[in-house]
Amino acid sequence: MVVHDVLQHCLQEAAKDSGAALACCMDGAIAALQHAETQTMKVAERDTFAQAWRQLQTSKPMWLARYPSDLLAAFSAGEAAAAPPASRGTDWTNSASVGMDAFSLVDDADVTQSIESS
Repeated sequence: MVVHDVLQHCLQEAAKDSGAALACCMDGAIAALQHAETQTMKVAERDTFAQAWRQLQTSKPMWLARYPSDLLAAFSAGEAAAAPPASRGTDWTNSASVGMDAFSLVDDADVTQSIESS
């Protein structure tokens, strides 16, 4: 399970560093909204831009606190859903052990996504 351990480590590192990346993105969005606020002559637009960047600024600490753990939870949920059949308890090496309940119809988009992600 070396590959699994390496993947887990990478996902944990990505989640840990995601707060800084999100902060950079939010700072960029706030700056863009502030710039747009100064560029418009319409009072209603200025108010909308101002309200947007202030709300983003206010929400930033909560987002930065929650995002890394929420991202790690999403990684874990995605990993569990994408687990190969062998890790879910079915012995695929012995064709006699495979019953019809092991098969299901899937959408073409799911098949394509599965192929592209492997």
